[in-house]
Amino acid sequence: MDKIIRPMGNGPFSVRVPGSKSMTHRMLVAASLALGDSVIENALNSRDTELTREGLSRMGAEIGCEGARFTVKGCGGNLKPYPDPIYLENSGTSMRLLSAVAALGKGSYILTGSKRMRERPVGDLLSALNALGVTAEALSPGGCPPVRISCRPISSDHVYVDCAKSSQFLSALLLIAPYTPKGLTVEVPGAPVSRPYVDMTVSVM
Repeated sequence: MDKIIRPMGNGPFSVRVPGSKSMTHRMLVAASLALGDSVIENALNSRDTELTREGLSRMGAEIGCEGARFTVKGCGGNLKPYPDPIYLENSGTSMRLLSAVAALGKGSYILTGSKRMRERPVGDLLSALNALGVTAEALSPGGCPPVRISCRPISSDHVYVDCAKSSQFLSALLLIAPYTPKGLTVEVPGAPVSRPYVDMTVSVM
């Protein structure tokens, strides 16, 4: 069936553009790690960002949601232990960012997801977390989730990360860097894919 679109004459008209999913993920992480209260306006309230909210809440942030407005009471990088698996369905961004966030926590965290998630490698990020002194391991073949992050004090202030597969590995490390004991220098061999997303992370921070 054809749909006819008829002109409505000259404006003025106004539209509200939905928020960015990529930016919403990053703002939720940054606000949850920050100390104090934050308000995120015009956030994208989607299934993927809901999974990030739920994961961060299990790690100690207090997050309220009213439509496109999120309120976040951050934990100042002082995460709570959470003994049960954190299910992230098929949100690759949630898996990558929260794997790094978990490195700041206490005890062990298991991050898991759907069958498709268990086919998405995160080994390069886990290698970088191990280099920081954390024990990070993939529980599926090929460096794929579920992942177990066993927390120990971060002992290094310098790390290499290969971002040929995803720039989110770098974004994840950048977001936790302010909460490492000595700060963090991150070296990336070559140029990361999707560099604008790295710029977005820096802008959000």
